[in-house]
Amino acid sequence: MLRAISFVVRDTSWGTYAPVLDDWHVDASDLGFRISYSGQCTGPNGSFDFEARIEGSADGRLSFSAKGSSSAGFSTNRTGFVVLHGLEGVRGTMVDVRHSDGRRSRAKFPDLVDPDTPITNIRALTHSPRPGLSVTVTMRGEAFEMEDQRNWTDASYKTYVRPLALGYPYVIDPEVPVIQSIELQIADTADGASPASPITPSVSIRESTGSMPAVGLAWTGGDTAFPKGLCPSHIVARFDARMPLADLALDDLGKLLGETGATLDADIVIDGISPIAELARISAMIKAAGLGPARILVVPARDLRSRASRHLPEGEADYPEITAAARAAFPGVAIGGGTVVGFPETQP
Repeated sequence: MLRAISFVVRDTSWGTYAPVLDDWHVDASDLGFRISYSGQCTGPNGSFDFEARIEGSADGRLSFSAKGSSSAGFSTNRTGFVVLHGLEGVRGTMVDVRHSDGRRSRAKFPDLVDPDTPITNIRALTHSPRPGLSVTVTMRGEAFEMEDQRNWTDASYKTYVRPLALGYPYVIDPEVPVIQSIELQIADTADGASPASPITPSVSIRESTGSMPAVGLAWTGGDTAFPKGLCPSHIVARFDARMPLADLALDDLGKLLGETGATLDADIVIDGISPIAELARISAMIKAAGLGPARILVVPARDLRSRASRHLPEGEADYPEITAAARAAFPGVAIGGGTVVGFPETQP
């Protein structure tokens, strides 16, 4: 019916705070339950404190409410509720929408991956995971909108607070409360509905029909070891020409490659102004560390939204120039390209 209802606090780089939780109270009976707690989030963007309450009843209702504030102001990209609908039984089906302005409409959970926001200005969503079962999620506090999380490799539809078009990061003003709530209502109207029979799992071993694809791991520059037993086929390391590359512990990377037997995939981010010099510098650094990449991915740092129309910023290299520079710096190495941002975040 739903994958998750979460109250999340995110920083100005989309990092999610791990709040310090306290004041837990849990009351439960055959007729329902009530959970309450408090949370504190503190970081470079300020601090945000909140109180949350979750209540469930035997008549098919669940509510999750939160109230929070910041004493000195808090910068955030998102602070509030997130609701996840899974794909199974949902993908491509119709949903009744009640909008924040009171309008009602019919929409569809996208079948194919939708890079845009399929539903906006949401107050409530009602869908039917199976005939006779109605699931309504009502969202209060601010306007919500939905995105297709398959764009970010998550098998869900995410409905989140505060439309992105309003801009981010934004500031929660001092002592101005943030008050939000989610209510889930489940109704089963199927005639003669009965609980599904329990399924007894069974496992059978058959002949091999294929092989696992190559699986790699990412190296962030600070890892000194992976858990024992992991055998990645390749390790992906990022070399960003805009950052102090001297801080990368390439000796540690070489050790990891030796211990795991993995090959190196180098993601190289350049600014696009002087690709020949940048790629030559990174190539020399990698070779000096005794590393030889099997593949490289060369990505211009600038979001290349204007390249399709050929309107390049003054002095910035085009793809053929970048490719030629990459081949000169890494002869014989497989080369790939792309964009430094997610595909749904680019614009034609």
